[in-house]
Amino acid sequence: MVREQVLIGIEVALAVFFEHPKPTFVANRFSAKTISLDTSLSVPCGGKVTNIMAMKLYVGNISFNTSSNDLQSMFAAYGPVLSASVIEDRETGRSRGFGFVEMESTSDGATAIEQLNGKEVDGRSLKVNEAKPRDNAGGGGGRGSNRGGKSGYGGGYGGSSW
Repeated sequence: MVREQVLIGIEVALAVFFEHPKPTFVANRFSAKTISLDTSLSVPCGGKVTNIMAMKLYVGNISFNTSSNDLQSMFAAYGPVLSASVIEDRETGRSRGFGFVEMESTSDGATAIEQLNGKEVDGRSLKVNEAKPRDNAGGGGGRGSNRGGKSGYGGGYGGSSW
């Protein structure tokens, strides 16, 4: 009886807090002194749900003179820009000729792709498309950990042991 009253009290408090008549939750543990609730509350809110997600775009073949601010301005004409960055070489600090722009919504991103892909900027034809998720298969370049040769000395690139 006490457990049900406590749960009803929590349900009412959550209903007031979330302004919804029946929020749902899961009680993980219950004792006379404490109640531990699942941290993921599922609260049905009714009405129309609008799916607004950010869209990350790859921008390739950009001029080496283009800055992150230039990218921001170029894409701002098609919607709010959350971030824009030109990728630079670690050692020289010089542009690598590509960058990424994150648009606030997928519709803004799609519009930017449609309008800017193939457009000539600073004498270069831009390549704009949705960025692919980063592959975390490891770093590129350099020698592998097994250099090959006898006793780990010299002997070529990546794993050619004798």
